[in-house]
Amino acid sequence: MKINRNIHAVVSPKTSLEIRLCAARGEAELIPGDKLTAVILLTRDTDTEVKHAAIKTLKNFPPIELISAIEARLDPAILNTIARVYKENPIVLERLIANPCTSNDTVAIMAESASAFLAELIAGQTERLRDSKDIAIALAANPEVLEDLLERLIEASEPKAEDTEETGGASETKTTDEINQTNEDEDNTDDSTNEEFGEIEEAEPENLFQMVSRMTVADKMKLALKGNNEARGLLIKDSNKIVSSSVLKNPKITDEEVIRLTASNGTPEDLLRIVARGKEWMKSSQIKKNLVTNPKTPLAISMKLVRSLDKKSLEKIGKSKNIPNALATEARKALMLKKKHG
Repeated sequence: MKINRNIHAVVSPKTSLEIRLCAARGEAELIPGDKLTAVILLTRDTDTEVKHAAIKTLKNFPPIELISAIEARLDPAILNTIARVYKENPIVLERLIANPCTSNDTVAIMAESASAFLAELIAGQTERLRDSKDIAIALAANPEVLEDLLERLIEASEPKAEDTEETGGASETKTTDEINQTNEDEDNTDDSTNEEFGEIEEAEPENLFQMVSRMTVADKMKLALKGNNEARGLLIKDSNKIVSSSVLKNPKITDEEVIRLTASNGTPEDLLRIVARGKEWMKSSQIKKNLVTNPKTPLAISMKLVRSLDKKSLEKIGKSKNIPNALATEARKALMLKKKHG
């Protein structure tokens, strides 16, 4: 991260403790954006007093200065920190969404739990949605997102048809004489020729796979949100992340389906992340166990969930050679604690 001289002067390890502590308390003579950046950087200071002072200041930054700061062109990492600290403050989040310096990754994180109002603001940023599928996926998985907004997201994901098709250079325009001749030919047509087509055969019935293969992304998403077990099982494997993640918003999806999904090593990481955020799904010990042992689950999520598993699962995971060493070690630690406390 690049910082200007004013910020560097109050956060550098070479700067005196007194000056760093002053900046950590938000007392440095800096413009709001620089002051906020300095405070955030000092939350990582090696001195405990400075660090704790900076954390306290960050959580209680003066509202007017905070709003002014986040409307400036700050570093994306700084804005990401603000989004995490002030995730319950809609006024701050609204400014962050509007700030072009806020990264798409940060907006995607906000989209996961955004209110209906904030979701509308995010959905209105067509350039972001075009650049990052993760934002659309997060919105699709957000229970606060209204159906009409979801439909607009679906439409936005559809490729635009060309206004005109290429005709190989040949003009499709008919002259007046050609039109008149066509009309005369139609008038002179014998009605009996209409009877020569024979009996029209019914189209052969399609299975679900054939039907889905001809669907647009919009139709797939609608089916994913409302379809039955067979449709969900097919669409959860769709290559389009927005379609597959929509299956997890289907109110008919069962724990058994999610258990199978999390148990499969072929399940994409983004779907596992969505499952891990589901409070109802996290009540299932089997789903949590599957997430912990699935190699596609991000390690940070597995490390957090492993502590909540039962002793038998922890013992098995602690001895497993098919999971990261850090996770096995964490499982053994959690097992020791459970045994210690009965």
